Amino acid sequence: MCSNQTDDLSASSCRIGLDEVIISLFNHQQILQIISRLLLGDSTACTLLTNGCFSRSCSNTVPAQSPHSKSLSPLLMCVQKEWTEKQECPSPVLGALTVCLQASSKVAEQFDQRPALKFLLQKLCQWQESVNLYKVVVACHSIKLSAIFYQMEKAENNTFYLDFLHNSLIGLLCTLSGLETTATSTKLAAFARETFAQPIKFSLVEKKELVEFTKEENDEQIKKGQEKSSKSFTIVQAKQCLETFHKQKRAETLPSLSSVRTNPFVSEISMLVNDQDIPPSPETNQRLRLAQLQDIDIRILAYSEIVALFFERLISETDDAAFQIFTPKIFPLLRQFLDVTGNVRARRVISQYLARLQNLFPVFNQIQN
Repeated sequence: MCSNQTDDLSASSCRIGLDEVIISLFNHQQILQIISRLLLGDSTACTLLTNGCFSRSCSNTVPAQSPHSKSLSPLLMCVQKEWTEKQECPSPVLGALTVCLQASSKVAEQFDQRPALKFLLQKLCQWQESVNLYKVVVACHSIKLSAIFYQMEKAENNTFYLDFLHNSLIGLLCTLSGLETTATSTKLAAFARETFAQPIKFSLVEKKELVEFTKEENDEQIKKGQEKSSKSFTIVQAKQCLETFHKQKRAETLPSLSSVRTNPFVSEISMLVNDQDIPPSPETNQRLRLAQLQDIDIRILAYSEIVALFFERLISETDDAAFQIFTPKIFPLLRQFLDVTGNVRARRVISQYLARLQNLFPVFNQIQN
């Protein structure tokens, strides 16, 4: 349901069907393929989109079955030929395409932050698990980092691209650090709720059967100039006190009886509504908490894969001269990446990076394996 506000403060609504949502997602994937092909070429774009966004095998044309890609292929080849002659992508074009990728990933992240929308799509599609757009997020960030890295290798003065790449990685690592902190605090709170016994609070309440007797006795003692005698109390749970208070408050706020004949159907409808308004069971709350924890873990895994994929390409595709130039900027980020992630792939990438440093710099050759 979409609501549009007009000048006269009248809202008009339009309904979006499930088929339109699926078509929009498919068109979005087509746009990502076009942007990746413009920035990275055919083979690299297919590899990134296969690992990050799609699960099918890719060919040299993306995609071969789509009529839109067939009509755009001559245009894409012409643009790629012009950029190949210039040896790099123009900076305004690169900036515009990276902004498109950032906007795409931002929308996907906002979708993933709405659990009600994900559960609604899950119910409509009759899936066993909740839907998400984490593969779109991975694909957008991976295409962006790979495009900057590709232009940085081709440019003679790569300081601008290196700073651009450094700032992008810092943003990803800050997001990953925040997710790790949220996951840790949430899991500790859930563990405390499930493991430790909650304290039971008690209150002192005056006994009802002795209230009148103690009142008369106190009045007589006050007349004689003596102090009040001690009252008699009993120990009850705080929950019981709250229930008694709510009952008394409900009895005091009951509406007065009127002579107007009530509609019996209205009361039946209200009773049905009240019967349906049932709080979720403990089992349902437990499943929701587990789903939220799993969702946070998947988000952490997605951002870890983005950074790990970039470091893998940096290790495997750069020569020794470029690796020495990139190390002063990249090594602090690698250390920060080690602090905020515990992914197996991340640890393997960090080990490969340190092995490359050991083989490249003479000071590391003195370290025994």
